[in-house]
This record gives sequence, C-alpha cells and structure tokens, in this order.
Amino acid sequence: MVDSSFLPRKFEREPVRKIAHILVRSDGDEYGAGAYTLDLSPRGSRVHSPLELVPGQIIEFQPEDSAFVTRCRVVWRGTPAAGSEHEAGIEFLESFRIPAED
Repeated sequence: MVDSSFLPRKFEREPVRKIAHILVRSDGDEYGAGAYTLDLSPRGSRVHSPLELVPGQIIEFQPEDSAFVTRCRVVWRGTPAAGSEHEAGIEFLESFRIPAED
C-alpha cells in the first residue's frame, strides 16, 4: 500500500466552511457527530470533527444542506503536536458535489 500522505495533490483545495455530519459504522456499532469542512476539492475535503477518525477508515459524509450522503476514506488525521488533532483529510469514494454557498 502506498502512503498517500506523500503523493502530490491532484486538485487544488478551496477554503469552504460547511456544516456536515459524519457517520462511522464499525464492528456492528454506528456512531456519528457534527463536523465542518475547512477546505474542499472535487475529490475530498479537510474536515474538523470531534471523532477520532483513523486513516483507512471508511465513513459517511453529509453536508447539512444536502440530502446526499457519500462514502469517504480517511486519508490522514492531524496530531496534537501540530495543533490539528481534530482535523482529518477525507477522500470522496463516490461522485459527489457539495452545494455552493448562498
């Protein structure tokens, strides 16, 4: 498996703050929490969430103003030392478009 944290970014990220919900299903358990995007690209987002997301984990992501839910892979998670412990990078696994801001 290739460590994707060292691969060049395919798309530029734009600063976009959107309220969202993240759902995790693991070993028969299901839990979720509110989150928000910090930036966004056509293939993923950097999100802020109180959940302890784990790289490689598959999650469901739904912006507050959308009826659509998309599956995502957690690519990286921030660290306390970097001051980003509640941040994670997610990759959209399905075609997905977050509605534009009003």
